[in-house]
Amino acid sequence: IDVFLSDTPEEGDVFVVDQINPETGKFDEHKVMYGFPDMESAKRAYLSNYSKGWQGLGTITHVSKADFKKWIQSSTRKTKP
Repeated sequence: IDVFLSDTPEEGDVFVVDQINPETGKFDEHKVMYGFPDMESAKRAYLSNYSKGWQGLGTITHVSKADFKKWIQSSTRKTKP
């Protein structure tokens, strides 16, 4: 799981991006935006790491830090959106 930290990761929430493969339109992998104040900030930070026009942005899910920690520690596979 790739994690992108905000400038203040101790603040904010977690937003999980279901990145898609632009060529196939299918789920590729999760990108975790950690410590962002809102979904729009997380989206901007995610997109800033890619070329203009990047088409890999899929669904963004807001989760609490507590739920994120549970998900990471669970045996639930992290290879599906």
